[in-house]
This record gives sequence, structure tokens and C-alpha cells, in this order.
Amino acid sequence: MTEHIQAFFASKKTQTISLLLGLLSLILTLACFLAPLSRERWAIQSLGETTAQQLSPLSMSMAHYEPQRLRYLLATETTGPTYDKLIDLLSQAKKEYGFSRLYLVYEKEDGSLACLADADYEENSDFLPGAPYQQDFIDETCVQQVKTLLNKKSSATYIPKIYNNDLVLGFAPLIDGQEVLAVLCADARLSYTNFSQFYGVELSKVAELLAAIFIVCLVVFFIGRSFVGMEEANPDKNNKTNTRWNKPTVTQQENNVYIDPLDDVDPNDYL
Repeated sequence: MTEHIQAFFASKKTQTISLLLGLLSLILTLACFLAPLSRERWAIQSLGETTAQQLSPLSMSMAHYEPQRLRYLLATETTGPTYDKLIDLLSQAKKEYGFSRLYLVYEKEDGSLACLADADYEENSDFLPGAPYQQDFIDETCVQQVKTLLNKKSSATYIPKIYNNDLVLGFAPLIDGQEVLAVLCADARLSYTNFSQFYGVELSKVAELLAAIFIVCLVVFFIGRSFVGMEEANPDKNNKTNTRWNKPTVTQQENNVYIDPLDDVDPNDYL
């Protein structure tokens, strides 16, 4: 029984199949791990570029048609009819584009960032013009992005990262001549975030199964190689021509006996 098992592992067919199956499972495992990352990157890029394209004309129209009103609101941080019109414009844009949040951010004299207007503003809400630019998921990258747009004329952009589990943040500067008045910010929600699921198949589970197959194939291959090494180290172990079981070969040796022809003998001497 042991010899049959050893022969199975040591056979070239078993080693070839285990090696090819192991390599295939390794390649598929890597694909299952990399596919969700690729899908996530594509989803962020697609939503980010779309958000930037939507914000760009909106920011241009706000800066072109409402620069004086914006300057007034930035200077006074007050509410009123002018502020209500700005809120209505932001609210309509938020509904049209389906943003999770749409708001204006500017820089105060002390260098801190504040929100001028929010599409969800209501008179009885806690938000007021000049509220600090902060949310639970706002990090240093967001702050630096806003400051960069405020200090330098640039086009609409986004951060290639997911915030708060399902949000992509887009930014567009409001430019009046050579001056950036504020930055229009939008939080766009991803339609899906489970990038590991593909047509109902959980790629992470498939990757775990393929990884297990790879390990098994690797073990089978190395066991077979170890048995082959043992056979090469003891080539006479299973040799059927072993001298223990076969008769010795007898070779004919050369005859060294000298025969005298008796040519010098006279027969008469014996008569």
C-alpha cells in the first residue's frame, strides 16, 4: 500500500498535473484579489470625473452671474433674500445631479476654512454662514485640496478616494477674473461599494478556495519530488536484477593445461 502511494506521488503525471493546477489556481487567486481593486478604482474615477464635469459649469455660472452677491455674502456672512436665492440655486443643482451634499467653502481672514452656504440650509437648522468646514470624514487631504483651489486658478477636480464608506468628493473653484471667490464642493454617493461581488459571486470567497487548492497542489508536488529524490539516492532498492534474487553468471576461464605431443618418444623402448 505504501509503495502504491509513493508511486502515485512520484509519478511524472501527478507532478505535472499538480504543478499546472497550482500555477493556474495561483493566477486566478491573484486575479480575484486584484479585480475588486480595479473595479473600485474605476468606480471612483467614473463618479469623480462625472462630478467634476457637473460642478464646472455650475461654478462658472455662479461666478459669472452672481459675483457681487457672492462678495457681499462672503464679507457679511448674513442671511436674507440674496442668501435664499443662493440656497435655492444650490438646492436645485443638488436634486438635479443627485449629490449627497452641495456647499460653498471659502477662506476667512485668519486662514481657516468655513462654509458659506449649504443646499440643505433651513432657517431653523443648526447651520449658519461661516460655520467651520468640517465633517466626521473630512481629513487633511480635503483641506489641502480646497486651499490649493483657493490659492490657484484651476479646473474642477476630485479626490480619488472613498470617504465615509460611499462618498466621492468633488471640487470646483468660483473664479471672478483673476480671483478665486470660493470653492463649490459636492459629496457624490457611489451606487455600490461591494466591489468584491461580481454577478452574485463573492470574489473573496473564490480567492480563498483557489488559494487552498494552490497550497494542496504545492504540497503534492513537493512530496512527489521528495520521493523521486529518495529513489535517485537508492537506485538499487527496487531493482529486480538484484544479485540476491538472480543466479551468478559463470564465465569460462582460459585452460592453461599443457599437453605433451610425445614426439621424442621411441615405442621400441617399451617393447
